[in-house]
Amino acid sequence: MYRKSSSGRKNRRFLIISFAVIAAAVTLLLTALHIWETHSSFFSVETSDNAEHYEKRLTLEVDGKEYKLKRNLTTLLLIGLDKTDAYVREENSYRNTQQADFLLLLVVDSKDRVCSAIHINRDTMAQMQILGIGGKAAGTDTAQISLSHTYGSGKEDSAENTAKAVSDALFGFPVDHYLSFTLDAVPAVNDALGGVTVTVEDDFTGIDDTLVQGEQVTLYGEHALHFVRTRMGLEDSSNLRRMERQREYMNAFLETARAKAATDADLPIECLNAVSPYMLTDCSGEWLFSFLDDVRTYQSKDILTLPGSTQFGEPILGTRYTEFYLDEEGAKQLLAENFFQ
Repeated sequence: MYRKSSSGRKNRRFLIISFAVIAAAVTLLLTALHIWETHSSFFSVETSDNAEHYEKRLTLEVDGKEYKLKRNLTTLLLIGLDKTDAYVREENSYRNTQQADFLLLLVVDSKDRVCSAIHINRDTMAQMQILGIGGKAAGTDTAQISLSHTYGSGKEDSAENTAKAVSDALFGFPVDHYLSFTLDAVPAVNDALGGVTVTVEDDFTGIDDTLVQGEQVTLYGEHALHFVRTRMGLEDSSNLRRMERQREYMNAFLETARAKAATDADLPIECLNAVSPYMLTDCSGEWLFSFLDDVRTYQSKDILTLPGSTQFGEPILGTRYTEFYLDEEGAKQLLAENFFQ
């Protein structure tokens, strides 16, 4: 069951979460507690409760052993869309052109006080629900999981459809909430932070000559977007290599955010103002702030990636697209080791 957001409620899109990492937002938001209190009109006051997801705990069978999903887990799916101006479509549209190019599932264990994240390949072949007119289910399709967002209006219904596809691909692993954002959010939050320094390991010659291979570069504006988004034209144009760059950026963003938030109390609200137009979520501000307040003291684990193999699919209009096939037994083992008992 997925908690639906209401388009009638105002001001639910004004939240600071970057393409980079939710963990960095934890540090930023909590520094601005006094600002939150004076700007509380930006947010809904509705709370969220995911307890119903865990009343009947999910089980996985791995190597003949049965594992049960841990209690006290809360999940938040970050959805990065591959287009700008993604939230301008009509509510009654049932197809859109925005794909879920970036998928990161944050998993928080409130009992063991641990934060984990699963980085999901956008090319993962998965079954997804087709949404027809009025957002009603009209069958299923198997395709790259990024396409799950193309069904629906491009707004809440599309994000919910993506959350369902991710849950189904992970054998029913619950997705409690989502937060989606457009590409505009990347340079906005990057620059509000004052730039992020990374080591460039790919050859961007002719694509972005400011990204010099082998050098440390501080990313600003569109250069940050090029670093985390570019695939075509690089020696290794696979999404797997791009995901490695994205994880490098996440780690660098987190380190920078922690250092600067410690000395700049105004930084969180500046980042909030910069990225708020590009966000959409089913979380109320009150719930998200409480969630982040708990999470900030938790241990952070390395980002997990799901095992699988890549191949090219059958030609579609003369083009063969990349398909990532999940190693189901390996994926079950990874989930069981980290989130089951």
